[in-house]
Amino acid sequence: MPPNQRNDCTMSMVDSLEKIPVSIFPSLKEGSAFIAAEIAKVIKAKQAKNENCVLGLATGSSPKTVYAELIRLHREEGLSLANVITFNLDEYYPMDPKDSHSYHAWMHANFFQHVNIRPENIHIPDGTIAPEKIDEYCDRYEGMIKRAGGIDHFKFRHLTPSNRARKQLEKACIAEWRARLHAIMKIGEPRSSTAFARIIIR
Repeated sequence: MPPNQRNDCTMSMVDSLEKIPVSIFPSLKEGSAFIAAEIAKVIKAKQAKNENCVLGLATGSSPKTVYAELIRLHREEGLSLANVITFNLDEYYPMDPKDSHSYHAWMHANFFQHVNIRPENIHIPDGTIAPEKIDEYCDRYEGMIKRAGGIDHFKFRHLTPSNRARKQLEKACIAEWRARLHAIMKIGEPRSSTAFARIIIR
């Protein structure tokens, strides 16, 4: 089969299985601008209702350009993030939040210190939790997300699935993240990315 036909067949299979809308952009910059604009819409819509906007955040090279665009929108176009509450996905373990290699440090250097999110509205998993208290900490972190009203926008997948799909996604996330955390704790691997939070996607 010619290469083009093979690619067409592959994409057809992917399309037939993929139930989440996917947008493909010609460059990272354009994709990041689109995502940042979508997040800004959610923030402004919540502001219009005098409500908080709850964001699930990640770290790494992909979100960095989105954060840069949100910073630009804040500085140049007056986007306020005063009503934003954030919950980060993960943190290294074991890791002191003051360590320059921590996700705490990364998030503040690349996003938080450049916008007007209130410090008390920033939540990042604690990388100093004792092994025997991890389950309790997961429950508390999840409880904070629920009390905040659930995640309005989780970078970088803007999801609007059915209730059944949401429940399946949530269960999969809980199982995967907790299993990964306990596996890392068991082998004592340092500087390993671990996710404590069980993100609730509305």
